[in-house]
Amino acid sequence: MKIFSAMVSLATGNIPALIAGLVVDTLQATIRKVDWAVVIERLVSRVVVMGLRKLERMTTNKLLKDTVDNIIEQLNHSSNRLPQVKKQDEIIKKRASRRRRDK
Repeated sequence: MKIFSAMVSLATGNIPALIAGLVVDTLQATIRKVDWAVVIERLVSRVVVMGLRKLERMTTNKLLKDTVDNIIEQLNHSSNRLPQVKKQDEIIKKRASRRRRDK
């Protein structure tokens, strides 16, 4: 059915509708192929690591750097199946150190 409507659009000179249909179909196919569990897992791990590092920098609590490192190391343990936690922590540390240098 879509092929027929595409042929009619092409034959009648409705090129914008043809291109819009192709774009919509491409986006739908891409969204369906994404493994959303992995995307959500990485998002949550980033948020948790950023929150821990922010708490570590705050002066209103007594959360030690060693405690944060220990929690992140436990999240990174092989039995937790969160392989990206350590990588996200390294990225966040690099960004924080860049901000400190820029100030």
